[in-house]
Amino acid sequence: MKARSVRLGSNEFLDCEILIALGDRSLLAFDIEAGKLLASLDVPSPPATAQVLVDKNRTPGADISLSGGDQQVTLVLGPHAILRARLLSPDSIEVDELDLRPLGLAIFADDAGLAFGRSIVADNTFVGARVGVQIGGT
Repeated sequence: MKARSVRLGSNEFLDCEILIALGDRSLLAFDIEAGKLLASLDVPSPPATAQVLVDKNRTPGADISLSGGDQQVTLVLGPHAILRARLLSPDSIEVDELDLRPLGLAIFADDAGLAFGRSIVADNTFVGARVGVQIGGT
């Protein structure tokens, strides 16, 4: 089941299937199954310097390590945490950290908002969208 609410930076995504897409490809999405938080992160190379694929907490590659329990997920590449998220309630997720800069992508989130290069998406609510934010593509 998709989370009803995901907080990312200063933005809230309500009933969105995919939070961020690169073209037609889902970059970041979350699911909740039997009370467990599941993260999906699909970073293609190029444009990233390294490809990362995590599908519902499953990582086929050895470059990414995943930790956390049912209520939280942390994805680490080398010494860098690239994603930290936690389940706040049965249908609400807080993304505490998103930083794809170690992969060569200028995409990160902090309390000020969600940054794509020099552009910042801040204090927005996305409701009922298949894709909350799409970068590139048609």
